[in-house]
Amino acid sequence: LVLCHGVTDQGLCWTEFARELESDYDVVMPDARGHGLSGRPWITLGLDDLAADLAGLIEALSLERPVVIGHSMGGLTVGYLAAYYPEVPRAIVMEDPPFVAVQDRPLAERKEWAERMREGAAQSKATPRQELLERCRRQCPTWTEGEIQCWADAKPHVNADVGSLVTTPTRLPWREALAQVTCPALLFRPDPDKGYTTAEHAQEMQRLMPGLEVAHIPGTGHCIRREQPAEYLRIVREFLARV
Repeated sequence: LVLCHGVTDQGLCWTEFARELESDYDVVMPDARGHGLSGRPWITLGLDDLAADLAGLIEALSLERPVVIGHSMGGLTVGYLAAYYPEVPRAIVMEDPPFVAVQDRPLAERKEWAERMREGAAQSKATPRQELLERCRRQCPTWTEGEIQCWADAKPHVNADVGSLVTTPTRLPWREALAQVTCPALLFRPDPDKGYTTAEHAQEMQRLMPGLEVAHIPGTGHCIRREQPAEYLRIVREFLARV
């Protein structure tokens, strides 16, 4: 299994999930470019590059057809990985990937969003760890303490232009890309108005990818596995058993 984190997180943010699966699977938790210990300072985050990075990592580690799971930015990355490099993943899992938000909004809106992302990342990077922990405990009361600590520990190590994620064009628009995905795929979507992937977006993705399975865990927002970890794990395990 290769686990791909979201923007401003790092590979270690998958620690609690990985511990549940490490007895049955080899688990790799890479840092995306500009996150954690990866990449040079202030690197851009184009999805084509992120997918190429991921394909290169899998090749360099001689991993044979791994299942690749991604949250948010990581979900976008694994979608493009499966489209551009169909021989690489055996299957993919996408947790609330913001395809529509990242590519369908007008450019002016995406530029404004990009600037807010940059400001937020810079503020978090400069915030003492204790303040980050307290903020996360207030905002995410259902998360475990382990998840909260991993989230806070990632923030000082963001060295990417995070706003570039929503303004850098891709070789293929997301709909054309997903239409090329042939491997088994699972999509997690959140409750309405609590994340990015609506029920309508999920249905559109299923039309593009006829074999796509969709899972909705009630009571979840954008960070589905952190809010309902046991149910998320159960669904992923059942999917892994089928692929």
